[in-house]
Amino acid sequence: MIDEVRKYNPLFGVQDLKAYFRAGKYLYETLKLIPEKPDPILIQQMFAQITKIGSINTP
Repeated sequence: MIDEVRKYNPLFGVQDLKAYFRAGKYLYETLKLIPEKPDPILIQQMFAQITKIGSINTP
């Protein structure tokens, strides 16, 4: 997976990969708390923002 991302972000590393998966878990747990599931586009935007918070090498 790192090699795929490095095509777009050559500085992407293991810490960034960990942040990516951690963001997915945080988002999943947060979505379980709300009564209505948001629009899929909003979920993608939320995931992108959460991933940026934990990233070390952002493009």
